[in-house]
Amino acid sequence: MLTRRRLLSSALSLASALPLMRGSSAAAVKTAAGTNRPLLRGALYWYDPSLSVDQWRDELETQRRIGFDLLWLCGTRQASEGGLTQFEELVRLCERRRVKLLVDCGSTGDWYTTLDLQNEKSVITRHVGRLAPILKDSPALFGWYVPQEIYFCSGPMQEYITGLYPFAVETCRGASPGRPVTVSPFFILDRTKTFGDFAVPSPDRYARYWEQLIRRSGFDIVMLQDSGEHFAWVTDTQRRPYFAAMRRACDGAGAKLWGNVECAEMNYSSIEDYIAVNGRVHHAGAKEPRWRPVPMPRFESKMRLAAEFCEDFVTWGYREFCRPAMGEAARDWYEAYRAYRDAPLTRRSATARDAAPRDAAR
Repeated sequence: MLTRRRLLSSALSLASALPLMRGSSAAAVKTAAGTNRPLLRGALYWYDPSLSVDQWRDELETQRRIGFDLLWLCGTRQASEGGLTQFEELVRLCERRRVKLLVDCGSTGDWYTTLDLQNEKSVITRHVGRLAPILKDSPALFGWYVPQEIYFCSGPMQEYITGLYPFAVETCRGASPGRPVTVSPFFILDRTKTFGDFAVPSPDRYARYWEQLIRRSGFDIVMLQDSGEHFAWVTDTQRRPYFAAMRRACDGAGAKLWGNVECAEMNYSSIEDYIAVNGRVHHAGAKEPRWRPVPMPRFESKMRLAAEFCEDFVTWGYREFCRPAMGEAARDWYEAYRAYRDAPLTRRSATARDAAPRDAAR
């Protein structure tokens, strides 16, 4: 996922301390029917043009079984720069299956080091322009995602972001009026500078920063990443102030807040444990990353925390670590999440989200 691990490790010198979908409101949390269990809508996927329609169908069916109805795509420049036919086939498949698409607006691979604003704008213009004829009238299109993710910036990076974000939102909105434009920022918690010399704003400063940036940019939905630095030692107590801060920011700027509740983490019990194995290095360069699916009791706790502040929920880490095809640990997580989702609903009647496969036409 192009966010913290690459951005923070590559931008040490640069980082530092309203339309249809917009409008402040209390969180109306998506839950399992008849319960207060918050549920995921879907997961971030790097677009893979090598997958056939049959492979995508199998993947979407696996997701359907745990209630996913949103496919969040990044890396779709592989489609706009030579693979439009395959991409359109995926869009039509999603239409038949009634799966919604959240599609990235394009980016360069090294935007956070080059800070070439004009080039980034040209990439977004070209990319959105090529995908728009396929997406703009499709019932599958939920909205757009701006993949240039940050947490808190100053100096040249801030100048770049304040130039880029409004442009990206305007470009997406012009291509698909009425469809929301989203972003998925993060927060960091390391005040020991183990992972680099990064500013760690207070929750109040973080809230003020993001309220101004959301308002200036015009984002409709903010999908806050919840992990801190992806580690198993991060607690809900540490996360809570930043969720509350982003809730205030979204309310002030007129945006909706979703939770990006990550389902993968690096399995270290403490920062001292991490340093003993890897040294004082950024986790992008850890020699022993120890990735694992988040254990379900911990994941459920993370979901319930996010539900105090957020209106809907997506995740990162499912594609990489939690799909059944990834192995035993992934299968265990998948079945545990399925049990979490279905436990109160053993006698439920079928709904649109639970019905048998949606693409009857196949």
